[in-house]
Amino acid sequence: MKRDNSLKRKEIDVDKFLETAGFEPHEGQKPIIDAYVRGDREIVWVSGRRSGKTLVNSCIVAMETMIPGSKIWICFDKDTDIMVPNGVKKISDIKNGDIVYSHIGKERKVYDTMKRWYNGDVYRLSVYGGKDIIVTPEHPFLSIINNYKSPLSWSRRKGLFNKPEFIEIKNLKEKDYICFPKIQKEFKNGNELDWLFGLFMAEGDCEKYRVNFSLHIDEIRFAVKIEKIVKEHFDAKTTIRIIEKNNCLSVRVSSKKFVDWIKDKYEGIAKGGTKKLSKKGFEFANNGYIEFIRGVIDGDGHIDKDTEIEITQSSEEFINQLWLLSRINGFTSKVSLQERKGGFKIGSIVWRLRFGGDSKRILDINHISKKSTFEERSDYSLLQIRKIEKIHYNNYVYNISVEKDNSYLTMCGAVHNCAPDYGLTEKVFNYLIQYIAKIYPPKTYRVGSRPGMSIRLDNGSIVECKSADNPTSLLGEELDLLIIDEAAMMSPNIYDRYLFATTAMRKGTTIFISTPFRKNWFFRKYKEVEETGDGFVFRSPSAINPYMPKEEIERAKRSLPEDIFKQEYLAEFLDTGAGVFRGFYDVVNDDCYEDPKPDHKYVIGADLAKVNDFTVLTAIDRQTHKVVSWDRFNRVDWNLIEERIVALAKKYNNARVIVDSTGLGSPITERLKRSGISVDDFKFSNKSKKDLIDKEAIFIENKAVFIPNEPILLDELDCFACEMSETTGTVKYSAPRGRFDDCVISLGLAIWGLYDLKLSKPIPQPIKDITPKELIRRKFRRPTR
Repeated sequence: MKRDNSLKRKEIDVDKFLETAGFEPHEGQKPIIDAYVRGDREIVWVSGRRSGKTLVNSCIVAMETMIPGSKIWICFDKDTDIMVPNGVKKISDIKNGDIVYSHIGKERKVYDTMKRWYNGDVYRLSVYGGKDIIVTPEHPFLSIINNYKSPLSWSRRKGLFNKPEFIEIKNLKEKDYICFPKIQKEFKNGNELDWLFGLFMAEGDCEKYRVNFSLHIDEIRFAVKIEKIVKEHFDAKTTIRIIEKNNCLSVRVSSKKFVDWIKDKYEGIAKGGTKKLSKKGFEFANNGYIEFIRGVIDGDGHIDKDTEIEITQSSEEFINQLWLLSRINGFTSKVSLQERKGGFKIGSIVWRLRFGGDSKRILDINHISKKSTFEERSDYSLLQIRKIEKIHYNNYVYNISVEKDNSYLTMCGAVHNCAPDYGLTEKVFNYLIQYIAKIYPPKTYRVGSRPGMSIRLDNGSIVECKSADNPTSLLGEELDLLIIDEAAMMSPNIYDRYLFATTAMRKGTTIFISTPFRKNWFFRKYKEVEETGDGFVFRSPSAINPYMPKEEIERAKRSLPEDIFKQEYLAEFLDTGAGVFRGFYDVVNDDCYEDPKPDHKYVIGADLAKVNDFTVLTAIDRQTHKVVSWDRFNRVDWNLIEERIVALAKKYNNARVIVDSTGLGSPITERLKRSGISVDDFKFSNKSKKDLIDKEAIFIENKAVFIPNEPILLDELDCFACEMSETTGTVKYSAPRGRFDDCVISLGLAIWGLYDLKLSKPIPQPIKDITPKELIRRKFRRPTR
């Protein structure tokens, strides 16, 4: 928040302000307001659920404007197509609970939807292979910058394999690439029924007791094939009639059984209605995709002059479903709109689906166009930007929040959730608008939406809100007041790197508000302020709110596990003993880091960055089991990552390196092996990851490894959790939604290269006090790989 420093907080008539705003704080809210007015530099409020945090946030922000923070990134226009499991759906029609695809091709659930009025500049984005979309300037797309202009140069081809990053659309330009994930799945080629259904979707219509196919007069072979299939599978009678006037071949199948089979998979109106696959039809087509798409191509497809396969359809919904089916099955394809230039209904609008260079897998074409606009990687298709045009926009815009990966797929490629915490931010902003409207006269403040929601007052105050999901947007601000809501759920790296310095120049106040989440960085901040006295700490359970019904608290106490109730309603910090890594604070050593010793051997765990996470390198001394080197970085070229790994391995006596070789890590591992260092690859699956984490947890619990005092590493160990499937009973390890686990994985890979513990006998003393000879005497053995 920014303000004119000539006004001081103590000059605020708090009682008059509260009366004007119509807000009467209860006993759990008053201490926070008093500490703010007093000017305490750091205020830590540990609160239970329903303690009135949102109202206090809004109240304090409104008071600060009298002596000023909410930017909400909301991004697409209502007609933007979002990829869903059975086709595409307009973003304005997406609901909570809908399933979408993330930037890694996984199905994820939508947990929030957003809609706001936007008046400002937007970009119209056109890519080769996707539909045009309208997007606000700050929305990030998964992209690769193209720094090479020569179309066939090796340098350009090499650049395509750089690490994809989420880049704001305003920072992209023509010829750059938007990434679209390849959704890997096993699929069957299908059979003649799949082909028949595909041909029907292209050339058929369905009546009450019969199905009609309209073919060209030269396609008699298809008519014979239809007759054979329906006779064999449906025992149906087929009538073939030639209509010479229109060069048409009419195939009529009279069978109620065949009609019912078609209608179960098809949504449309007989004789020319808009075609669309039903949910069952989509699944049926997906399971036999190759034969199904061959049937559609035989009906509505052709090979153009560039030898690319093209399907033309009047149904936008069906062409979008075909596009999605091709993407799900690993085929590149693009959709475009065109005006029909010949044939039936000249001048009408039709949709065109064109397949990329891998279309030879469909019809065994051996020569493919050299003019194809598709570029291929093993993990992504790259859609080149054709045009970016800035235009003015004055209408509603939409965004959605997606679990886990915080991303979703448009027909132009993968985009990031701009505001996963939008719901919380919106509540604060709505209350704030109400307070501002009561305190200030009309026309003395302006609510803007460029690039996001904000309030600017004539007295120079500026109110903005930002989501920590886009931490780089937090840089460069000088703030008088910083409020971090749900602080316990935020990574400590974001506060230390992006937020800590924002209040330094103005000696501003930082308010940390959150329900506790185990003893993570928020707990450490609470203890730090409490012990130093440099600020104000306050803990309030839910019961302190007089408007919270006591019977609801009792109901929660009966329904919830005891530790969850204590954390959520009593605002108590829980021990980390219930987590995956028990007692990890006991193995923290402030003097871990050290240079290599000539007679020691070392092992390095390397977790490589994928898209927007971090590369972490952890080196452990095999004799002392201490982490002697630890490095974490991102946004670094793959070549430089390789050089850093090689340099670290050589520094520590040609240490053995264990690399996550899953996905993008596989080619990196091969290049590392050729560099002359000792490299083992580790491929992750549910079982191998469980084995890795189990071993890491055992070493930590038994004090058989010693780690540095790195807040990010400690926070990841603290937050790392396991989930058990209710159906299969299998255990799955992962970081919480929106958090990283790179440090945990890197440490686990390094520990994987250590000797196993004999757990049948307790360890009487920490490993750091045991000599190497004693380790050998206790019969440590190598792990099997």
